[in-house]
Amino acid sequence: GASISAHPMTLFREEIRREKCQPISTLKKWAGKNVRIAGIRLASRQHPTKTGSMGFITLEDEEALCEVTCFPRQWSLAKSVLLERPEVLIITGRVDIRMGVLNIIAETVAPLSKNTHHKN
Repeated sequence: GASISAHPMTLFREEIRREKCQPISTLKKWAGKNVRIAGIRLASRQHPTKTGSMGFITLEDEEALCEVTCFPRQWSLAKSVLLERPEVLIITGRVDIRMGVLNIIAETVAPLSKNTHHKN
């Protein structure tokens, strides 16, 4: 028979619940508001600008995916986090919807493990 493997994020459900993260699939209702999301990085890329490089991260949770925009200040900090290759990222930022496309404007990018070490 065929086996269906669980999404890798299922292993982190408890920590993600403790972090009070919003599922990506519910972000439309948070338009213009600040949220905290958790997910696995599917891709990231850098784009040079006049004021330094910006970065874009494609993040996926168990239900959906979204694009995260990091302006130069946030990107310079996020790059060091991404180099550690954490399994799950916790991102805080503002939900931005333009022409029907949902995006998170990042404030912070951190690995899940660093966020949960201090909690019991």
